[in-house]
Amino acid sequence: MELPGDYVGDGEDRSETLLGRPRERGKAIYWRWPGGHGGDNWPLAAIRSGRWKLLVSEDRERVELYDIPADRGETNNLAEQHPEVVRELRTELDRWLAELPDEPDPKCFSKLRGG
Repeated sequence: MELPGDYVGDGEDRSETLLGRPRERGKAIYWRWPGGHGGDNWPLAAIRSGRWKLLVSEDRERVELYDIPADRGETNNLAEQHPEVVRELRTELDRWLAELPDEPDPKCFSKLRGG
């Protein structure tokens, strides 16, 4: 399949890390988990930007913020201690979520899947 002529990728070259050379990410990483969000599977979405990772629930009531380099196990929720970081990351995450389609474009699925 050929890419459209006006295609602009939004990725980031990470090849240096594959060669063992540390390199900070320049862009945020976003996640969205569609489906049920009960029990341990509560987050609707998350963003990782710099040192911070923010997770939000579907109803946006539950918010957790972690300083990943200092807390890789995500055991110390810092949302109350850093409301400005929560506000900034929530704004970015909400902007990204608003850009997502409700359903995937049917043309994005491989013909090999029978669909």
